[in-house]
Amino acid sequence: MRLRQALRNKKGFTLIELLVVITIIGILSAIILPKFLSQANKARISSAKATLAAMKTSIEAYRGDPANNDNYPGTSNIGTVLKNDGFAAGTKDPWGNEYKYTVDSTSKTYTLYSMGPNGAEGGNDDIYIDQDTAPTSGASKSGGSNITIP
Repeated sequence: MRLRQALRNKKGFTLIELLVVITIIGILSAIILPKFLSQANKARISSAKATLAAMKTSIEAYRGDPANNDNYPGTSNIGTVLKNDGFAAGTKDPWGNEYKYTVDSTSKTYTLYSMGPNGAEGGNDDIYIDQDTAPTSGASKSGGSNITIP
C-alpha cells in the first residue's frame, strides 16, 4: 500500500515539458552556433595575418644583409630563408594550404599571401602582404609559388 501511494505522489517531467526544453535548446543552438563559427574564422584570419607579418620581417632582414645586394629572396630559396629564421618545416596557413610567394624579376618587390578560407587564388578572401603594406584581405596576385620550408 505504501509503495502505491509513494508512486502516486512522485512527480516527474511530462513528455510535453521535455519537448519544450529540447526545442528551446535547439533554438538557442541555432542562434549561438553561427556566431561562434564566425569568431573562429576571424581568429584564423588574424593568425594568417600574424604569420605573414612575421614572414615579412624575415624577408626584410634578408634584404638588409649587405651580401644580398638589397634584393629579396627568390622563389627557390624563400623556404630556406624562413627556415633559417625559425619557421617550422611544413608551415601552412590556418586552412591547411601552403603560403604563396611572388617576387618580380628584379627582386625589388614581392607579395606573400594565403589563399584564405576558400583555398582558391584570386578570391576576395585572400590575405596578402608586400614590401609596402601591412597584412590585408582582398584579391591578391595569383600565380605565386608555394612556400615549402625544408
